[in-house]
Amino acid sequence: MNSTAKRLEQTVNDIVSTEAADLSESKSVIVSTEVVDLGKLEPVLEEYAATPGSLISILQKAQDIYGYLPLEVMRHIAKKTGVKPASVYGVATFYTQFRLKPVGKHVILLCQGTACHVNGSDSVLPARRTRLRTAVWWRCPWAYP
Repeated sequence: MNSTAKRLEQTVNDIVSTEAADLSESKSVIVSTEVVDLGKLEPVLEEYAATPGSLISILQKAQDIYGYLPLEVMRHIAKKTGVKPASVYGVATFYTQFRLKPVGKHVILLCQGTACHVNGSDSVLPARRTRLRTAVWWRCPWAYP
């Protein structure tokens, strides 16, 4: 890693760590108007925090608990596991299974891969919009030009 990349990583870690310093002893954190109970995550962290390579498992279980991965939860995971906050965030944003925002009660996924496309998946999206009266909230950058 070159010196510029190291400085950038250190800057990101410093910013995230500074913001997380006030949360070090807190059991609950206010996220917008929502309270996140970090105590719900403690059994997971007790089981996995000391196990190298368990970050994805911890994030999966945290998402099961909260429905998504609030920033404060990721900071708490970083503190308890000793993994850099930027690395926790990097893993959470790299894998599409992780959500950083709350989702609705029902999640509808539409395949846009080649096999689905040649089998007519393009006709499903307009039908879904009409029938369910919903909009597309997020689109894969590789699926839509």
